[in-house]
Amino acid sequence: MPEWTAAVREEVMKDKMNISRGRDRDRTARQVGTAWLTGTVEGMKYFRQYYDRIVMPLLENSPARVPTSHGTTKYSKLENELDSPNRQFLDDTLQQQNHMVRTQDEQLDMISDSVGTLKTVSRQIGSELDEQAV
Repeated sequence: MPEWTAAVREEVMKDKMNISRGRDRDRTARQVGTAWLTGTVEGMKYFRQYYDRIVMPLLENSPARVPTSHGTTKYSKLENELDSPNRQFLDDTLQQQNHMVRTQDEQLDMISDSVGTLKTVSRQIGSELDEQAV
């Protein structure tokens, strides 16, 4: 490393150290840091109270918390979506919706054919009217 870069680096480091020491002695800078820390601690306390009051009761009453008979284990079996009583209802509803979509697609195809036929007939009528006008 060239000698001048080492000198510049040393000077920059001294300046940083002086700024850091000055900040440590500066009461307003410490107050800002203390205020931030206090605000963070208060925010965490608020979050913890919210978590204990709102989130924990929801988790305790969750259907996913099905106790298992594994003795001393701290884990519980999660409810399998396929075992859900609502699964059959959802499958039936999905089948009905798919049937409706297929039926609507068929109806749209028939309408498209009818519109095509009407377009052809209207062109023929227009041609005949043009011939009669001459």
